[in-house]
Amino acid sequence: MAKQEVFIQGLRTEAIIGVHDFERHAAQPLIVHLQMVAAVDFAHARDQLSQTYDYQEISQSVDTFVKASAFELIETLAHHLGEFLEREFQLQRYRLTIEKPEALSNTSTVGVVIDKLGE
Repeated sequence: MAKQEVFIQGLRTEAIIGVHDFERHAAQPLIVHLQMVAAVDFAHARDQLSQTYDYQEISQSVDTFVKASAFELIETLAHHLGEFLEREFQLQRYRLTIEKPEALSNTSTVGVVIDKLGE
């Protein structure tokens, strides 16, 4: 069977994030990308949402989780968000990317990736 994925690309959210004092006073924009290996072959999903990942529910949960967080490091946020997704949505194989687009003035974005697609 070919690998089949459900993905969320470019989820815009925000959080108090950063190690510097000036970063702790206001929420900063973050962009989240999530690729999830499908738990069920699309051919067997029988056109039922219950047979796949509900990207609306997952997107809302990610947004709520990130906005409620106040980590210093984006790496720590990614780790805890990954654990949350594993626990709440039984994700096993996924790639989670979090970007912090306003972190450096001379870059378009910086970020971190947790890649569990191959596990």
